[in-house]
Amino acid sequence: MRMNMPVSGVERLLVDGKAIVSKTDLKGNITYVNPYFIEISGFAEEELLGAPQNLIRHPDMPGEAFADMWATIKGGTPWTGLVKNRSKNGDHYWVRANVTPIRENGQVVGYMSVRTRPGREAVQGAEKLYASIRRGQAKGIALHRGEVVRTGLAGWFGKLSRMQLGTRINLSMGAMLAIQLAVMFAGFATLHQWWISGLAAASGLISILLWLALRGALIKPLRQALDVTHAITGGDLSARIETQRHDELGRLLSALRQMNVNLTAIIGDVRSNVETINVATREIASGNLDLSRRTEAQAANLEETASSMQQLASTVRQNADHAVQANQLAGSASAIAMKGGDMVASTGNTMNEISESSKKIVDIIGLIDSIAFQTNILALNAAVEAARAGEQGRGFAVVASEVRSLAQRSAGAAKEIKTLIDDSVDKVTVGNRQVEQAGNTMRDIVESVRRVSGIMGEISEATLQQSAGINQVHEAVTQMDAGTQQNAALVEQAAAAAGSLEEQTMRLLQAISVFKFNRRKPGRRHQRQTPRIPGLHRESVALSFPPVENSAAVFPLQRRERRIDVAIALQPYLQDLMASGVRLEQRLPRRLAADLGFAAAVGQPGQACSAKRTAGFAAHMRDDAHVERVGDQLCPVGAARAAADQRQLAHIGAGRAQGIQPIDHAEGHALQHRIAQRGALVFRRQAVEHAAGIGIVVRRALAGQVGQE
Repeated sequence: MRMNMPVSGVERLLVDGKAIVSKTDLKGNITYVNPYFIEISGFAEEELLGAPQNLIRHPDMPGEAFADMWATIKGGTPWTGLVKNRSKNGDHYWVRANVTPIRENGQVVGYMSVRTRPGREAVQGAEKLYASIRRGQAKGIALHRGEVVRTGLAGWFGKLSRMQLGTRINLSMGAMLAIQLAVMFAGFATLHQWWISGLAAASGLISILLWLALRGALIKPLRQALDVTHAITGGDLSARIETQRHDELGRLLSALRQMNVNLTAIIGDVRSNVETINVATREIASGNLDLSRRTEAQAANLEETASSMQQLASTVRQNADHAVQANQLAGSASAIAMKGGDMVASTGNTMNEISESSKKIVDIIGLIDSIAFQTNILALNAAVEAARAGEQGRGFAVVASEVRSLAQRSAGAAKEIKTLIDDSVDKVTVGNRQVEQAGNTMRDIVESVRRVSGIMGEISEATLQQSAGINQVHEAVTQMDAGTQQNAALVEQAAAAAGSLEEQTMRLLQAISVFKFNRRKPGRRHQRQTPRIPGLHRESVALSFPPVENSAAVFPLQRRERRIDVAIALQPYLQDLMASGVRLEQRLPRRLAADLGFAAAVGQPGQACSAKRTAGFAAHMRDDAHVERVGDQLCPVGAARAAADQRQLAHIGAGRAQGIQPIDHAEGHALQHRIAQRGALVFRRQAVEHAAGIGIVVRRALAGQVGQE
């Protein structure tokens, strides 16, 4: 026996009203656990699935208890008993285990265990019993089908008390027959009274007949009821119960049959609804996953946009700073250019003064040249006079010659100076013109620098405004990023919730999968015989509901809505029946009559349905009629509008198949809601024809064609 250690000695109590459920295969390996099992055991679902059931066995449990359990359930009988289990952390918890074989097609395919909280007195008694069994001190007692039984002579009498009813009847009848046979042979042997022996023989024959009748009337139906009960407890709802009896056992079998039918209907409805919820949940989970990916991508894009906006803001701020610096430099350049202009103007003035001074020098040189000419004339005159004087004037002639030579050199020097001065004046004139041009250029430079300074000021101001605007955009993007992050978190929560819901629906499907009942093959129509109406001919009309071909366009019809459809179709005939004053319950199936109160709203114009739409209902009944809920009523819908919605839905489906979204989400949800309400109440031509067939039966009843059952 497997020993799971360690143990802590701490007991965990189960919650009243909550059950631990698990399923195993024929070898005891776990195939399903419910959430409460996971919570109490402390093991993860991955650790439990596929593991042997003795994973949670407590060392205090004796092997005899599990041997009795396996012997019982392998015999096809449920087992009930108290079990002490061990949690993963070493704690323990007591349960009242109910282990039932799971059957499919009459064969045991696994076991289901439902564990609930036991009473404290039962726990204390089981703890003492199991302790004595482990120590080998349980003398004279044993476990049988989870119960404590006596062994030895007391156990033999206990077996008599636990004897099957059929065995008791067989033994009783056998003992009575033996006594009668003994009386018969004794009377024949001793008294030779033939009439006593004949009476005993007749009594024995009657006893045998009574035994056979009692066995057929009591044991056979009880075994049938027991077999059906075992099948139901094992989840097999496909068993058929046939009985023609009207006594207590007949009512018992009828009640079991009705319970089986009700369970089949309930489990079928639950399974259908859970499958629908599962499909919707998968779609929601898929949509949430897609929305989560899109939201994450949007959040990443916004984060990148925020980062880019931050970089752009930094660049704009740098440009603003550079513009301010450029404006300052332009101002400095303007000041320097103005100063250069002033210096050029001053240079021009100086050049003008030099030109004026040169003109004065020319005048002075002209005066010097005139003086040299006159000196030369005087020297010439002096030489003439010295020549006249002869020897006495020779010295004076030498002086006159020197003076004339000096005058000539002075005249030559003055001429050269005049040439230089003229050249300087020409150059000064050219320089003056260049200075004037430079002054004009400097004035243009100063004006250009002034304009540049103004433009840089405007650029600086615009850059500051851009920087402020970008900061606002950055704050807005940051807020959008924060909102998108919150939306992403909410989407993740929604996706997790949808995933959890999908997991719960899968668990629910697994939980109800233990119930098996006959399923019709796909593609066959679901036919149901209409209950016979008391007082009418024995005519039955089969209602055929064709399978939905496009589940994306037309949602599955619910049973009540189908009955309502039939009631609406029968309304023209049922109005006459109601007008006749006959109670509907006397002539119609009860559920169909109960639906007439809701169906009658279609035939009368109300707040929700307009008179025009209600008046057009009869025309729609000739073809595939479409109705939709408006408030508490069913209103007809134009075939053109219904067909347009169907085409649009098909277009959306084709677009999604190609990875595109033909319409936005809001319009898509509105269309889906409209189709859902309408598609749940779509009439098929064949259903209307069958309903009309039922109407023929009703009309015959109104015409007096009444027969007896």
